[in-house]
Amino acid sequence: MRLTKPEFENLFVSGNLKVSLIGMSNVGKTYWAKRLADTGFLHVNCDALIEEKLRREIPGFGEKGIRGVASWMGQPHEEGFAEKQKKYLEHEASVMREIIHAAREKKQNVVIDTSGSVVHAGDGPCASLAEHSFIVYIEVPKGGEQQMLELFLKEPKPVVWEQFFTQKDGEPAKDALARSYLELLDFRAGKYRHYADVVVPRPAVRKKMSAQEIIDCIKKEIL
Repeated sequence: MRLTKPEFENLFVSGNLKVSLIGMSNVGKTYWAKRLADTGFLHVNCDALIEEKLRREIPGFGEKGIRGVASWMGQPHEEGFAEKQKKYLEHEASVMREIIHAAREKKQNVVIDTSGSVVHAGDGPCASLAEHSFIVYIEVPKGGEQQMLELFLKEPKPVVWEQFFTQKDGEPAKDALARSYLELLDFRAGKYRHYADVVVPRPAVRKKMSAQEIIDCIKKEIL
């Protein structure tokens, strides 16, 4: 949804702005979404909705929250991962369809806090998201990939790998994970940029930002 700065501002002031935040896990999407919620935005947390669907379907799902989803999903070199990844993506596509329909009908500012894997949900949900919301990509700048890898290894999030995890003969799983994660980052960067209306560099996501500062930060990137 391409918007000029005046159009963006008018939708915001009138309470009819739909913003989608995209980018890798740990990049700051949920932090921004929570701050925007402080000023009246409806915060739609896609990770939480996917978890809710999984929890209803799978008995004894385990720990609540994104850690629980990450624990259930496991790592790409582990047995059963492919089936779990497929199930996760099915629920993600379903959640995206439901969210987009609801956001279109909502007479309120809405911020859609997408999962990092939204670009794997298929062209249909992503194209619909682009049609009905203003997409803000929080970008990891060049040189920041190693920091994102360290964050992932320290506290794993549920990650859809598809074909981007490979393990060479004799390569330790941890080394394969690190190498493949950086390749995944590169692939997703291109997909995120494809759908983005504006790109905000991750360093712009600071602690203790007000909702108005976030709005101003987004508007600054509108051409």
